[in-house]
Amino acid sequence: MEENCDYIINVSTTTTTGRGELYNVPYASDANGPAVALENGTDSISLSADINGKFYINGSTTQIPSSSPKTALLESFPRNGSTFTLLFKSDDGTECWVKKFYVKQLPNEISCPSVTIQGHGGRALDGAVIRTINLNEEVTFTATYQDEEGDTEDAAVYWKMTKPDGKTVRYMGQNDDGRIGSEVKANFVRTNRESRDGMFAFDQVGTYTMEIYFVKQDGDDPEVNYEPTKTWIEKGCSWKVTIIVTECYELNIYARVNGDFREMIRNNEKTEYTLSLPPGSTSNDIRFTLRDSDNTPEKGNWMLRKANDVVPIATMNNDDEFSFTLSDKSSYVVTVRTQQGDEWCEKTIYINQTSCDALTLEGRVNGSPMDVTGTGESGSPYRIKITSGKDNDVLLWMDHNGTNVTSNITWTLKRGGSTIATSTNPTFNRTLADSTQTYTLEVSVQINGYTCTKYIVFEKTVGPSCDDVYVHFFDSQSGQITYNVGHSAAKTIAVASKLDRFVLMTSNKPDTLETDRGAISYDVTWNGPLPNQAIGFEEWYYEIDDVPPGTYTINGTITDPDFPSLDGCSFTFTLIVTGGGTPPEGGGGGPGGPVDGGQMLIRVYDSANRLLDTPNDGVWEREPARIEVTIDQARIQAAFQTIDSQIASAIESKKAEFISQYADDRYENVVVTADPPVWNGQTNPMTRWPASVGLSVDGPGINQTYQLSPSLQTQSNLYTGTVTPTSTTWLTALHPQDYVVTAEGFDITVPYQIEVTVSYQACEEEDPDPDDSEPPVKTCTPGTDSATLTGTFTIHVQGAQTRFEVYEPNATGYLAHTAEWAEYHARDRYPNSQPNHFYAGERILTRIQLDPKHRHPVSGRYPEIAAASAWISETGQRSTLLQSILALQAASPILWNGPQQLVPKLGLREMGVDTPLMGDKQRGFKKDASYAVYFRVQFAFGVSKGYAYPDKNSLQGHYQSDYRLPFVIIANAWERQGIRNHTSH
Repeated sequence: MEENCDYIINVSTTTTTGRGELYNVPYASDANGPAVALENGTDSISLSADINGKFYINGSTTQIPSSSPKTALLESFPRNGSTFTLLFKSDDGTECWVKKFYVKQLPNEISCPSVTIQGHGGRALDGAVIRTINLNEEVTFTATYQDEEGDTEDAAVYWKMTKPDGKTVRYMGQNDDGRIGSEVKANFVRTNRESRDGMFAFDQVGTYTMEIYFVKQDGDDPEVNYEPTKTWIEKGCSWKVTIIVTECYELNIYARVNGDFREMIRNNEKTEYTLSLPPGSTSNDIRFTLRDSDNTPEKGNWMLRKANDVVPIATMNNDDEFSFTLSDKSSYVVTVRTQQGDEWCEKTIYINQTSCDALTLEGRVNGSPMDVTGTGESGSPYRIKITSGKDNDVLLWMDHNGTNVTSNITWTLKRGGSTIATSTNPTFNRTLADSTQTYTLEVSVQINGYTCTKYIVFEKTVGPSCDDVYVHFFDSQSGQITYNVGHSAAKTIAVASKLDRFVLMTSNKPDTLETDRGAISYDVTWNGPLPNQAIGFEEWYYEIDDVPPGTYTINGTITDPDFPSLDGCSFTFTLIVTGGGTPPEGGGGGPGGPVDGGQMLIRVYDSANRLLDTPNDGVWEREPARIEVTIDQARIQAAFQTIDSQIASAIESKKAEFISQYADDRYENVVVTADPPVWNGQTNPMTRWPASVGLSVDGPGINQTYQLSPSLQTQSNLYTGTVTPTSTTWLTALHPQDYVVTAEGFDITVPYQIEVTVSYQACEEEDPDPDDSEPPVKTCTPGTDSATLTGTFTIHVQGAQTRFEVYEPNATGYLAHTAEWAEYHARDRYPNSQPNHFYAGERILTRIQLDPKHRHPVSGRYPEIAAASAWISETGQRSTLLQSILALQAASPILWNGPQQLVPKLGLREMGVDTPLMGDKQRGFKKDASYAVYFRVQFAFGVSKGYAYPDKNSLQGHYQSDYRLPFVIIANAWERQGIRNHTSH
């Protein structure tokens, strides 16, 4: 079974040193995979699941003690490096997990020093040749070693560099305490006059050697006594590398693929490049160009070959460009060599095909591994099964070559073909509300500058029907389980005084509680005469211990969220315990206890009366939310009927007891009565309802409370505290706390008192005289007996809770040129002119626009703009104050621009935010200076975003770049006399 496990468990560890601890790291089940190495000194292992189950070590015989059915803390396990296996099995038999672990061991001896060269490949092995350091480059060398405890420590060593001209430079790094230092920087001059003069510098082109040693040599500072030195000398430790310094860093290579410039990845050595080709392409025209630091063409010798092959495919000598066409998906290598003085400089380009096949979908549905098919392509999308008739919690993420994708990712969720949410979070974590429409998801990932897109379809599956629910009964009298007693059954058991125990349970099989994957039992809401004693298993079993004689009617209703198709399936079982004894316990001789009164329901609506679908749904900032609470009065009435029925049964049982007690022939005219004969708990004045029930809304905004009437079916209250948004519309979290609506549960107390009275004639006859023909004399004496049945039922109505988001409305400001000025900029005398470059005196047009990212992520609606303005407040030449504010007008629901004005000879023209003074050559905007246009947007419900005129420091909203748009003045409009008449209006 363990080999087929596919569950995921979160693992945490603690160590004696605090180093290398794990915290909630998810590990997938892998029975035959390699063991996970835990840090030396690991002293505890915590395992966490999201369903109930049991944890084992080294097989399924040794259970790990646990205080919770979802977690386990392991403190006894092998710490000597041997492998041990951890196992998890869910209680319902549907999931299991197995994984091997071991604890790493200490080295138990001091290691030789090793050297790290920062930015140049990490560890540098003894005897290595390093070709990646450039002329005048600063490089840091650091020596470390491992002590007997396995800790990494700085190694205090002496350093020696031999330069290409034969000069030797020695250095003893010195810490603040005067001890030998472990780190040395090449290419620096020490300025401390108390230390020796000297310099490590890569200031020559050629071959260097760099080495460490442990004994002071002539000219070095006095030797410092340092404990590991003796060990290093005895072990013969050494380290020496050869370094070749060139001027390659002054040369750059540029690439074009199919005519478009492509950025190449450059590693830290500056001599190697990686070019990634588009995914799925079968033919690519590639051109490389070689340039020096001044962008002047540089000639070189080029060679193209396949990776792992030495045979050239194409060569070109003494040229600054190299062009070729690749027609397959193989990996290639291009080298180019140029001569720099007496040294040859070589650069390498690795050409790889970007593959979307390395992109895989991972995730869980409702906390369990997902059932997925398909390849993710548009013609064969991933198909993920979700359960029909319920909300499904979906958690997805993408892996690329086995590594989680954490950036450059976009999720687009659609329902019925319409986009309802987009997100750039690394994970897609959302509750999909039950819907008749199909959910689809697209995920786009940027890989090597190219976009790979995967497609996902969520397919509904239909669950079992009521006929697939089987009820089973166990009683201690027989010691056996009676399977499949039916959905409406009764059973009579005779006992001497009481029945020790009986249990009702369900499964999906008619003749067993076990399936191939373990026990499967449905969650049931039980309604019986006595409180359920199946502690910890209340939803699976109904258990009563020490059951006195009486009649017990138990109702069960399936309420399992994992099987919504069974919602409402119900059954009834009646148990009759006979044998004389006392009536059922419950206070004063009668039944009592808790009775299920159902659960309240909370719905949240926005101001347009739209029901918020899921907890991810929400209202706009400051938008009132209507909170509707439903109390199921029909369920409460049914609870009263259950109570009345149990009281009636108790009355009949007491009557039967009296009749049995006075069934002897000597009792005549036996009459049993009850007062009152029938109990109606719903109308009885002894029943107590709470005066009111609390309803609260808590969150990052303003908390508000309300009072509900417990006897009303549906009630609404308006919540106006949504003053703090929790998220942007593009799903960037603004506050970690959601708005939470809580309706408190309540109890209805139903006490009762019944007087059961029996009247009778107790008759006695004289012994008959055989000689007397007269009948014997019978003497009857009237008598009475009585009993009081009292008890208390409590109808418990469960409370409810839901949450919702508050989304921040935002918009984006834009600057625009008039048509005449746009045409002029297109052929400008200033070739480097950018879209935000303007002439002083040019009309500056402004826009406020709602982009797709501003849509409500669930409803898809744009926020409503009530007003918008653009303004400038700057200081021009001669300290002139340049100010203006322009009220924008709606061109459409998602676009606002400047109002129109009638200009003589020119007709209707859009007004700009600029003023004529801003184009004044003496006092207006200054050439080559930067200024900014600020925007203010008034949304519905009194929400303002942007900058309020003329405050430049207080931003309301998310991105400053949306509401503050800089522009640069490149010249004055008087340069263009022909269009000057446009700028003064």
